[in-house]
Amino acid sequence: MGKTGKYFSDWMTEEVMYEKKVSMDGVGNIIYASDTVNCYIVETLTEVINDKGETVISSSQLYLVNINATVSSINFGDRFKIENVWRPIKSIGRFRDEDGVLDLVVIYL
Repeated sequence: MGKTGKYFSDWMTEEVMYEKKVSMDGVGNIIYASDTVNCYIVETLTEVINDKGETVISSSQLYLVNINATVSSINFGDRFKIENVWRPIKSIGRFRDEDGVLDLVVIYL
């Protein structure tokens, strides 16, 4: 965790299910590895840029403090379960502290 992330960790009270895309089977089905992460959830509409440079609408944002390898390895193709619905990642914001250490990750769903 970076220098500023410690100030946000008390806010990370929501626990959500997270699935990381790890591989594909022989017929093209995605294989996921499951985990849970603590986060702060904001449900608001906001425009973000996805990994293809397109503008998309995000209806939920998850704020995660980078406290373990799970948070730092989140990538497109992974998904989160919010209110019993698996939702794909639309965009990822990675924020670093003044020393360049990954501190806060915002996941746009």
